[in-house]
Amino acid sequence: MEIFGVLLNGYDDCASVVSSEGASLLSDLKSVSKYAVFYGKMRSA
Repeated sequence: MEIFGVLLNGYDDCASVVSSEGASLLSDLKSVSKYAVFYGKMRSA
């Protein structure tokens, strides 16, 4: 779990350095993952 935390911190650092295009892509990925989680919950319900 500690390793996961380190990776997450590194990911945040990268996200803060990327261009605005990269940032919007990151935002899109987060939206898609939220939708995927929601869809998964609906399917399992």
